[in-house]
Amino acid sequence: MEKVSEPERQAFVKFARHTAVATDRLCGALIKLTQSLEEAKIIDPERPSKLERDKKLTKTYKDFDIPAEEVASLMEKLVNNPDAEKIISSLYRDYKPKRQTRSAQKADGAKDKAEQE
Repeated sequence: MEKVSEPERQAFVKFARHTAVATDRLCGALIKLTQSLEEAKIIDPERPSKLERDKKLTKTYKDFDIPAEEVASLMEKLVNNPDAEKIISSLYRDYKPKRQTRSAQKADGAKDKAEQE
């Protein structure tokens, strides 16, 4: 079996991190959309698909709820690693926060004007 090199591992971590951020943003946008549709009474807030989704989200939260002791032990391992600073900085090296575009700013301005009227 072939060993994976450090640059390959780092590339995979970077890809996984970017994928997780994109997925989180997409899920957030979909949840906001459904909330808007519920508020407009276009879809039923007590629909079975929402209840099923909430059950899955609760289960996922419980599956990934890591105890503080386990996080502390992982942090200790990182502190004892000679390349800890390099590992931490590599996690955030290519992360670029989402910037608001002009069209989004215009839409926000139009929304504010409509709310004032």
